Amino acid sequence: MVGLARRWVMTAAVGAVGTGFSLAGGSGAPAGRGHDDPSDAASARALLAAVRGAPEPVCELLTVALRNSYTVGAGSRALGYGAGDMPADGPAAWAMGPMNSAEAIPVLAAGLRDDDACVRSVSAGLLGKSSLDSSRAVLVRAASDEDSSVRRLAVAALGRMHSRRSAAPLLAALRDEVPAVREAAADALGHVRCCGGRVADEFTFSGSWADLVPVVVPPVPPTPPSAPVVAFSAPEAPLARAYAEASAAATARVVEGARAREDAERMREEMERLRETSADLTAYSVTSRAEANGEDSAIVAALAVSLRDGEASVRAASARSLGSFGGAAAVPALTAALRDGDFVVRGSAARSLGQLGDRTAVAALVRVLGDDSWAVRWAAAGALGLLRDRAASGPLTRLLRDDETEVRRGSATALGLLRDTTAVAALAGAALDEAPEVRRAAVRALAQVGSAGSVPPLVAAMSDDDRDVRRAASAALSRSSDQRVVAVMRRGVRDEDALVRRAAVRALGHRHDTASVDILAGALRDPDAAVRVAAVTSLGEIGDQRAGAPLVAALADADRGVRVAAAGVLGRLRYAAGVEPLISLIADPSPAARRAALAALGRIGDARAAGSVAFALRDWDRSVRLAAAEALGTLRDAETVSPLAAALHDEEPSVRRAAAQALASIRTDAAVEALRALDPGDDTLLRSIVDRAVGRRSYRF
Repeated sequence: MVGLARRWVMTAAVGAVGTGFSLAGGSGAPAGRGHDDPSDAASARALLAAVRGAPEPVCELLTVALRNSYTVGAGSRALGYGAGDMPADGPAAWAMGPMNSAEAIPVLAAGLRDDDACVRSVSAGLLGKSSLDSSRAVLVRAASDEDSSVRRLAVAALGRMHSRRSAAPLLAALRDEVPAVREAAADALGHVRCCGGRVADEFTFSGSWADLVPVVVPPVPPTPPSAPVVAFSAPEAPLARAYAEASAAATARVVEGARAREDAERMREEMERLRETSADLTAYSVTSRAEANGEDSAIVAALAVSLRDGEASVRAASARSLGSFGGAAAVPALTAALRDGDFVVRGSAARSLGQLGDRTAVAALVRVLGDDSWAVRWAAAGALGLLRDRAASGPLTRLLRDDETEVRRGSATALGLLRDTTAVAALAGAALDEAPEVRRAAVRALAQVGSAGSVPPLVAAMSDDDRDVRRAASAALSRSSDQRVVAVMRRGVRDEDALVRRAAVRALGHRHDTASVDILAGALRDPDAAVRVAAVTSLGEIGDQRAGAPLVAALADADRGVRVAAAGVLGRLRYAAGVEPLISLIADPSPAARRAALAALGRIGDARAAGSVAFALRDWDRSVRLAAAEALGTLRDAETVSPLAAALHDEEPSVRRAAAQALASIRTDAAVEALRALDPGDDTLLRSIVDRAVGRRSYRF
């Protein structure tokens, strides 16, 4: 669906390039676009004109697509990469890429005040993608707009900037009168990453929460009809002054009188509300500052207080965000939230406690396993798994009999993380659950426990009707050293699922089971290339000469990977009967196959291959020439001195060195004379090889 939205916005934007829409003042009226418009501004105008009037579901998907956007570089686009995902240029490609220029900021600022909801949403999304100070200044002003929908969009966009410099307006938005804005602020704060226990460099803690709160900026004055764009100005505060300095061009047109009249009154109202909870916030903040894990005390304190908000959606968002970086200071507030009247809040608090990793929450989470809401029980089970405290093993085992499938699955997953051998019997029962997702989780958990008692239920799972259960079981058993695994893995080689067959083949190789050579040889005819490669590898691990004949046949496989693997194994087996087929493989169209053949011939050491190997010194691929020279050094055939002497002048230094080393290994008079006549030039490694070969120096290379 996201891909569909991406394609919709691209098509619409490209179609609107020439329409010449103007979004000045939020009117959306057509207007001529001058040729001197910056390209980014023109792209922004065309894009916003294209999305105007989009249905709400499409607009929501479109906004998500912009958040998750990606792009490819110009060089990749020129070669056609990404062409199926987006056009190479135009407004669509601009929207999906990073915004590195401030040219479009005024247009997007105007879009935030547009009458059309989709235009406002897309404008906020694009501003949130940018890391420019001017974008942040626009969003900071909009976060105090008189329109709550604008404030909500701006606050959410500030969170998507993932910047600690967005923390100040987000903290202020937590006190907004509209619940939707507070919810957006609580969610956005979960994306802010602060360091050193401070919200931002401009903030210092002096004993009062009110001191940490920035000036609440006034709403943006209405734009005069004649104005081409809306420009926002930053507030008069230490953090905001940095925004204003960096975005002077974008904020120069704000009506200073309107801002000055409203600043003082809005600040007084906000500070009065904040002082009502100053004592609680100060206590939380001091506790959080004492933590050594770098969490931000002010954000944790504000979110902890928001856990007592009158709106459940705000409390749930606060609980989610505390799980991102709350630390130990957030545990008491989240533990209290487990008793909230809303199941979403309780579930969010449980998940966050698991993410924080503080085991002091185990007892509270165990109590929540009996919650009336299955979603809360599922979240608590997952959290206990993350905490990895085996004290929760018993309660989680009982939860395997829960009425809800998701709860049973979550409990099995959590028990796997605990790795408690006492839970094996219960997990074995869960491996027979009526729901395949529960059986999968139980099988994976048995694999994680890894005890001898896990083997029988895993063996039984190899006959499950669900292929994912069999995949999980085969993957687990492939790592087991239990003798009972061999028989079931031999049957697994004939499974209908390729992943199961591959795991079974690899398991037989790991066990060096010589009795399975014929079975693995049959797997070389498997329709799946990955299974055939696994069979070759396993035959190589077993190391039985009986595998030679089927491996020779595999040299003609249609898959390059199979041919390469087969050549490598034949070399390790030193299978003399494979010399002629390997010589034929030197002519393979794949350089990787040619390299593998040459290396195998070098390891076998049959002089019959010397002439063909020497011919490969003229291959167009330098890695093949290098492999040929190295193989000749192993073969040590005096008949190859002449081609090796010619290779001393190869354009590739590594080939010249390998040829010199091969001649030094042959050590005939002709080989030594070829080396003595060579001028190594500036190549010190080549000079060392030559000097040692001709006896000029006595040290070993």
